[in-house]
Amino acid sequence: MNKKSVILFSVLLLFCVFIIGEIIVVDATDDVLDVLEVSSSGTSVVSNIALQDEVSYEIVVSGVYYTGGTPIINYAHDAMYATQNNWVAHTNDQSGLYIDQWAVGSKQWGTYNADHIYRHTIVGNGSKISFRIYDTSYSDNRGSLNIQILGSPTTPQAPTPTPTSTTPDNTPTSTTPTQNTPTSPSTSPTQPDDPSSTAPTPPTTQTNTTPIATEQTEPFGNTFVIVTALVVTVTVTTILIFTLRKTSKT
Repeated sequence: MNKKSVILFSVLLLFCVFIIGEIIVVDATDDVLDVLEVSSSGTSVVSNIALQDEVSYEIVVSGVYYTGGTPIINYAHDAMYATQNNWVAHTNDQSGLYIDQWAVGSKQWGTYNADHIYRHTIVGNGSKISFRIYDTSYSDNRGSLNIQILGSPTTPQAPTPTPTSTTPDNTPTSTTPTQNTPTSPSTSPTQPDDPSSTAPTPPTTQTNTTPIATEQTEPFGNTFVIVTALVVTVTVTTILIFTLRKTSKT
């Protein structure tokens, strides 16, 4: 086996390993459950979904907003850090993105990232969460930050609560009492009330139209691709080893 063939087989093997790694990373990525945009004006933004109790979620924030100064591109801020020289250097001050559970000065986005993408894992408590960019002055701020809330695709998302009817099952016949109108003296006998007017109305049977939440199942498409890539990798590796051994013997 010549040198070119060995290089070709090696490249093919590395390619298969790379593909498997990429597929595994994509397959393990959580679903994007919510997308938000938080303005640098200081307005709070509330998530569209409630975070289920005792379920972990990953909050991903990205982007840069500007805090005044000339030129404006020099004075920027991301979720955690600030700069006054277009990110040649950066500092960590109180300004930045906060989750409603964090007090000012307790940002938890981690170390500086030149791509301005930060992640934080949070455990839900059954309610929605809010985000807000804190600053000492908002009048010269421009831009916003983007937020994604990620959750496990195997975790069923809690359905939006459906308001229940306040009408009881046994609906009373009538809430208006029967009026006994006094009659003037007359020689004619009093006519009895119409029986149909006092007959009780049967209770209305309420049909539950709320959809039943079904557990989501993870698709098997990526699993098939992973298995196929593994088979190809093993095959290529076996051929490469067999060929190298055969070459060394000759």
